[in-house]
Amino acid sequence: MSTQGNIPEVTPASMSDLEDIAAFNGRIHDEGNNAERIIATVRDLIHLNKIKKIERGFVLARHPENNAVITSSCLIPQNLRYGNIPIQAGNPEFVGTDTAFRQKGLISRQFEILHQWSAENGDDIQIIGGIPYFYRKYGYEMTVSMEPRRTDSLLVLDKLADPEKPLQFDAAVERDIPDLIRLFGQEHQSYLLTGDWSKQDWQYILQDSKNNGCAAKRIFMVRRKNGTLIGAIKFHNHIEDGRFYIVGAEIDPVQTTWDEVQPALLMKLKELAQAQAELEGKLVKQVGLQMPLSHPLSIRLAYLFKQESEGYAWYIRIPDLQKFLQKISPVIEENVHNSPYRGLSRTLKLNLYTNSLSLEFGKGKLKSIKAWKPGSYDGGDFLCPELAFLHLLMGHRSTAEIQKMYRDCYGNKDGAAVVDACFPKRESNLSLVI
Repeated sequence: MSTQGNIPEVTPASMSDLEDIAAFNGRIHDEGNNAERIIATVRDLIHLNKIKKIERGFVLARHPENNAVITSSCLIPQNLRYGNIPIQAGNPEFVGTDTAFRQKGLISRQFEILHQWSAENGDDIQIIGGIPYFYRKYGYEMTVSMEPRRTDSLLVLDKLADPEKPLQFDAAVERDIPDLIRLFGQEHQSYLLTGDWSKQDWQYILQDSKNNGCAAKRIFMVRRKNGTLIGAIKFHNHIEDGRFYIVGAEIDPVQTTWDEVQPALLMKLKELAQAQAELEGKLVKQVGLQMPLSHPLSIRLAYLFKQESEGYAWYIRIPDLQKFLQKISPVIEENVHNSPYRGLSRTLKLNLYTNSLSLEFGKGKLKSIKAWKPGSYDGGDFLCPELAFLHLLMGHRSTAEIQKMYRDCYGNKDGAAVVDACFPKRESNLSLVI
């Protein structure tokens, strides 16, 4: 086996490596009897790559003496939308290293390979959910909310009356996929960054749910007793730290309203939470919603689930900011049109300290985006370190908030107001395939 000094070489995995990788991930990522779920997910992910004809996904290194896997990671292709613009993302996942081989540069080498693959795939961004701070050294910044939630004791559901109009909840199957795409596709209009699951992605989710993997959800089609489809609901399929959640919910606005669906949905939440507690032999201490705080159901149920949390955050990396801004220019133009700067005709100069850009507008249209070099350190309409700017680009923070966080963020004249017009604060609802 080739090594670099005493450091094993990181190489792309072959099909013969994959069972060893699954077992390694089950061991290294096990946080309390979930090893089988992790192994099932890795196997299902390998199956998904076969369906999508993806020839490369995992990288690894083996022990120089016993040939055991000592580190591995993978790149998962994700289809997303920024506003209503389809974008491609590369999602590094299952990143882990055996304790004895940590802090030897193995993850850095893996990320060089994963980022190269992502670039060759034509990905617009990379995204990862990971441990605090670590991925910043690879150009990532935590700029998209992850798993915001409202929760309360399971006992609050005991106080609710049975719904006057019971609905039926049918477990989703493959023939329901067109309706799932249609119903959950409504998220693209409501949020900034969203998952854009294809038929193959939904097939994977339904398959992983059968295998009880990490991506597993309890997905139900909501129908009236006469068979009319009126919505779809996603529940967790396991108890997480004593909590059981609804993780997604959409209705057909032509067929129904939340007034009709909400009472039956809460009864279903109670039923599933109690059944899952019995199945796992665990206590469900809290139930609630794991979805954007601005979701209609979250707003309606704030009175019931009184404990609110913004959750964690996704790391985002944009390797070519100029190219990305060009791709999402229709969203920027729409934002400007709906702002006090409608019809904007001027050049917005962004001093990002390292890679500064000028955005030329004419009658509200973004005519060009060019590299720009400030004539002085404080030149430009708005000054902001490039990674901090991602908070604005991803709708995570306003300029007022970002200026309180970073003292080297500030605007000249009305520069901050124009930036807010181009990139208004807006919640995301990012659900990845895994």
